[in-house]
Amino acid sequence: MESMSPIPVLTVPTTPFEDQRPGTNGLRRKTAVFEGKKNYLHNYIQSVLSSMDLRDRQGCTLVVGGDGRYFSRAATEVIVQMAAANGIGRLVIGHNGLLSTPAVSCIIRKVKAIGGIILTASHNPGGPAGDFGVKFNVANGGPSPDTVMERISQVSRTLEEYAICPDLHMDLSRLGRQDFDLENKFKPFRVEIVDSVEVYLNMLRSIFDFNSIKSLLTGPEQLKIQIDAMSGVMGPYVRRILCDELGAPANSAVNCVPLEDFGGRPPEPNLTYATSLVEAMKGGEVGFGAAFDADGDRYMILGESGFFVNPSDSLAIMAANLSAVPYFRQHGLRGLARSVATSTALDRVAKALKVALYETPAGWRYFGNLMDSGRCSLCGEESFGTGSDHIREKDGLWSVLVWLSIMADKKQSVAVGFLAMLVSVCWTVCRQGAKSRLYLRGERGGRERGGRGRGGRHRHLQIYTIDRPFPPSYEESQRSHADPDSVEMVNEGVPDSMGMAALAVVVEEVEGGPPTLTMAPPLYTEHSSDVPDCTWAWEQPPPYMGPAPTS
Repeated sequence: MESMSPIPVLTVPTTPFEDQRPGTNGLRRKTAVFEGKKNYLHNYIQSVLSSMDLRDRQGCTLVVGGDGRYFSRAATEVIVQMAAANGIGRLVIGHNGLLSTPAVSCIIRKVKAIGGIILTASHNPGGPAGDFGVKFNVANGGPSPDTVMERISQVSRTLEEYAICPDLHMDLSRLGRQDFDLENKFKPFRVEIVDSVEVYLNMLRSIFDFNSIKSLLTGPEQLKIQIDAMSGVMGPYVRRILCDELGAPANSAVNCVPLEDFGGRPPEPNLTYATSLVEAMKGGEVGFGAAFDADGDRYMILGESGFFVNPSDSLAIMAANLSAVPYFRQHGLRGLARSVATSTALDRVAKALKVALYETPAGWRYFGNLMDSGRCSLCGEESFGTGSDHIREKDGLWSVLVWLSIMADKKQSVAVGFLAMLVSVCWTVCRQGAKSRLYLRGERGGRERGGRGRGGRHRHLQIYTIDRPFPPSYEESQRSHADPDSVEMVNEGVPDSMGMAALAVVVEEVEGGPPTLTMAPPLYTEHSSDVPDCTWAWEQPPPYMGPAPTS
């Protein structure tokens, strides 16, 4: 026991706050609000705990972890003290308070916890002048549904007191079990400090063929990779899993020390903020790059020479190639899902694979019901989030391992496989007699735009990808073409931070002939990889990273 005499439980009067209704990703505010407003954090934690049924709460297990941003240690101590006072029987906390969001979901499901509290503001800046957040995940490991968020909000608006054990102190750096005797409690309160990576790693071992991925990263034709943890929680996961377990060289992992301010930059995995990764990829020596956000649920994929894969396209490519992952060969593919703002590239794959496709409102919590009911195996959204039914959260490192599994299976680079898949999808549409332009991303509201080509002779099937941010506006991009009518640049649905599309790929079927792939030169890039400026024609579809075309 940590104390010879029982630790007292206190009830502290407070006044409610009107702004504590959680959003899709929990309660996020400026760090100064949590740190500076008296009882602001305490009130919200009490609201979360009181939203649970008292009978369920007594003696239950709760998981706690976060991305390591500023104020996390102080907040973790408050959560421990209040969980003890409110009847929680056991806390499972990551070493030094660190747990990625996917790892929290994994552990909740593994230990059958009532839920988990995650201290993160995702890709928002950290530090004293940055942001802080508290997110509550429920017993299935996923984000709180609307009903739970409403209960938390109701409690927060009428809260008059909170319970706490202010004399309870524990060491987050000491792995193992720590027990505490509390006043008026029959059983000791238990805190378990666990290895932040181990449970999650064991889950990944059961999903992927680690030997295949390790051969890709260490074999004679070694794939050179660079992974940027962006000074968030993913550093220990990247080093332990990709380097120690899968054999990637230690210098493949960068920015792997978690920092409270993430090194002074927003931990957002996109072309604007992951600039060091983009620059490192430009030389063409590294064949695969990835970056993660602060809590590890979002990711970005880059190919050789910085070839950027839009998150909507990444989702579609992964869905088309899940047979490369042992987990899906064993369990099958039950259905696919995407958020309403995500492009319909996934719809094409679902149709080709003859599986159900579901569209959900924005918010990861809406995928949980589909997965819990066994109707969805893979889901994703436009904001760099992808996941499957192995947990109930989006999962950045899992997504990277899916990509590496596909590359090991297909033996293709990111750029070649990406473009070849899109061409083959277009070929399929041509064979099926499509009469309109096919947009694999850039749709608004799921509607396709377009029509027949000039003179009614051509059927244009166009796809766009992004290489890097570009300053020109939509209109300037249009004027840059010698013949603006021949290639239409589309920017609908693409976040402004990503800039304009750089590489226009046009597939035409002329009077019933075979499709011709025309690659317009990148407009604002200094280089490109695996995408020569030329025209190719095939009598049959090329090899690709997609499902077999259907008739």
